[in-house]
Amino acid sequence: MSESGLENFASVVTVVAAFLGVVIAGIGLWTWKQQIRWEQGRGLAVGTLQSFFELKRTMLEVRKLGFPKYKKDQLEQIRIELAREAWRSATDYCERMNVKVQAFEKNTAAAFIVWDEDFQDVMGKVLDVEHIIRSAVLSAAAAINPEVAEHQRQQSSSAAQDFIADIYGTNEERHSIGDSLLEIQKVIEEKLKQKRLS
Repeated sequence: MSESGLENFASVVTVVAAFLGVVIAGIGLWTWKQQIRWEQGRGLAVGTLQSFFELKRTMLEVRKLGFPKYKKDQLEQIRIELAREAWRSATDYCERMNVKVQAFEKNTAAAFIVWDEDFQDVMGKVLDVEHIIRSAVLSAAAAINPEVAEHQRQQSSSAAQDFIADIYGTNEERHSIGDSLLEIQKVIEEKLKQKRLS
């Protein structure tokens, strides 16, 4: 082989080696980006599911809330204090539930940005359950307040009974909150499976 042939061969080898280096670097960069995207997506999936489970646990705690029963011979001041304590307990619970709803909503917003996945239907169902619980808790607390007029207490008591039927599933026309939350959980899990991240 002539000297110019060797030079041409060396030039070709150099060009091919440079091209292969660029291709390998490109593949490595693409793989690295995919790995980061997968890890971020997996973290988002875990965060979304975890925030829903925390919300679900808080919502189901409503069944542990108890309000005082009055005795006929109890002093009015004691009854008022018990009613105020019940109201504080009810509003504290509703605030804790609201914090969990906001945390879950933040994750669903991130899912929309990262995956272009719409969670509006899920959030609508979560907010429906939150409304039932909030209404039941606040109505039940208002129903025992002796500072409120008798007819208002009766209305609150009637509303509380209707909502409590939803909480425990004794209203035949509606699911219990446990059933509703289970349905929401299945929808979330299905959405995450579609992303192959659950």
